[in-house]
Amino acid sequence: MGIRGITTYMKQCYSNRWKTIEVRGQLILDAMSICFAIPRNNHTDWLHGGQYWELRQSYKRFITSLLESGIEPIVIFDGIDYTRKKSGVMMRRKKSARQTISNVLDKPSSAVTGKAGLPHGSKSNDVIPLFSEAVFCETLRELGVCFIFADGDADNAIASIANNYSCPVVSDDSDFFFFNIRAGYIPFYNLHWEQQPVTAQVYYYQYFVYSFNFKCLEAPLLIPAILGNDYIKPLKSPCLRGDIAVTLLKYRERRGGSKSWLDKIDELIMYLRKFSSLDKFLNRVSRCCLRNEVSIIEKNLEIAKEFYTIKAFSIDGIMDKAKITTSNGTTLPLWVIQQYRNGQFSSYAMKPLAHNDSALPYIIDNPKRRSAMFIGLPIRCCMYTILQPLLEDPCVHETVCVDSKEKYRDIVCDAANECLKFNLPSVTNMEKASISCRIDALCFSLECSSGILNWFEDKLKLVVLSLTFWTKHVVPDIHLIKSLILCFIVCSLDRDPSSHIPHSIDSDSSQNNDTLHVFSMWQCVYYDTMKLNNVLMNPLSFTTPALLFDGKLAMYYASLADIDSTVRMELVSSLQSLALFNSLMFVCTESLKAATKDGIQYDQTVYFEFSSDSSSDDSNEDDDSA
Repeated sequence: MGIRGITTYMKQCYSNRWKTIEVRGQLILDAMSICFAIPRNNHTDWLHGGQYWELRQSYKRFITSLLESGIEPIVIFDGIDYTRKKSGVMMRRKKSARQTISNVLDKPSSAVTGKAGLPHGSKSNDVIPLFSEAVFCETLRELGVCFIFADGDADNAIASIANNYSCPVVSDDSDFFFFNIRAGYIPFYNLHWEQQPVTAQVYYYQYFVYSFNFKCLEAPLLIPAILGNDYIKPLKSPCLRGDIAVTLLKYRERRGGSKSWLDKIDELIMYLRKFSSLDKFLNRVSRCCLRNEVSIIEKNLEIAKEFYTIKAFSIDGIMDKAKITTSNGTTLPLWVIQQYRNGQFSSYAMKPLAHNDSALPYIIDNPKRRSAMFIGLPIRCCMYTILQPLLEDPCVHETVCVDSKEKYRDIVCDAANECLKFNLPSVTNMEKASISCRIDALCFSLECSSGILNWFEDKLKLVVLSLTFWTKHVVPDIHLIKSLILCFIVCSLDRDPSSHIPHSIDSDSSQNNDTLHVFSMWQCVYYDTMKLNNVLMNPLSFTTPALLFDGKLAMYYASLADIDSTVRMELVSSLQSLALFNSLMFVCTESLKAATKDGIQYDQTVYFEFSSDSSSDDSNEDDDSA
């Protein structure tokens, strides 16, 4: 995110100008950046599909430490990219994550090393499990921390709200080096949150401006204008590189030898500091560069000014925004906007409303199988049918990875199915629909009798629906069903799941990519069930995956030869837990019978018709957290 290499430059070449402070009061957190930074900082293992309890504990420790130090965190999430300006970048990140997953999971277990279970040299920074954002949201809710979802890229809103409250920003996004945040920017690595009181080294944009000879606020913006960022393509100009080399040799400031990216940034900044005004810089490049290159720099500088100039945003202003228009020009119902701001209406459910299409998230999955996201297509078709009055076209295009060669295609989902429309309420009438009507719509979409839900606590009803659909459409081995259900019950105890795995067990001995694929399909079903629940105004409560699923524990149970004895051993002390296990097993057994009766057998072929290939980088945006 941001400008490549600038964070390393600031660490190595500029850190002596930063100010150390004791952090108190309000503090703005860039949510998506924190979602990635914390698991990366803790070397959280994603190899088995997601250790969500461990992830929740990491988020909880971080936020709790801030609260105990007298800090009031305000967390801002990115929203929908209505402009699509970032769609190419987001697709490249998604492909990079998929490639990392493939590289790791294709390795033999003997090649997997390191604390995060990754091969030597593997870059895991771009991979987080499917529910990471949801787990973070639920953790914030649990701790009573204020958070909102902004519109589009939240960087400008974050900077504006920080200036509103006169407080610093914490992020891991190098774009914040170029916002004039009055109270300063704290890179995540400079926030010493594991100590009390919490301290930090703060960067001030004004100080960076003063390091240039022409001390105007636009001076540093020449850096993204030339090197590029998520919205600006980097300038590739041999002429400019040559002039930088000649100029620095003249001042005896150029390093010899081959140039790293850090060297190139350092030399560009030294070069820019030689000029006494912006006009003199532009006059110089007009003499040494091609005419079109000068025009590109000027155009890029205007884009940078537009992006980094802080606009007027406030939390109240974002929350009170009552009008958002969909792709067909219809205004979103107010309840959708309110629930979206509060994190109770998934951004992935918002995407088709904004663009009439959706790029599905990546999932940690067997790289030799098509994406596990395919399993939820019938659920998403029901969701699109409910949303149809707000869609520009009843045919919603989903972008999804279809094979191990990382090919992405558009899949067309028809939201105009008359049978679905007859059985499902419309989003425009949702506020008038009773809770029982909305629960019936959930049950219809997930092919489950609503009567079954009466057997279970409210917190388990959404889980039961996902289990029913998963069992019927995947038709997994009974051993894997027992392993997953036992994992649910153990995780619900809110204790470290790793304590249920013997220390003598090799962490990779239970790794089986086919088993991973089966469990990944349950994650995808639960993810789509969560979105459908959102669209139906959340008639059922959502249980955080941190209290349901631990990939390593589920894979360990699946690797055991005798799962039944393990069930007895784990649940012997609680008749209630054993009764719950048996009830969930009964539901799954009935679903298996229904699958057999209907002749359902999940296969790996693509069973929806493809439209034209959309594998280019200009495909739709990906929101993950992803």
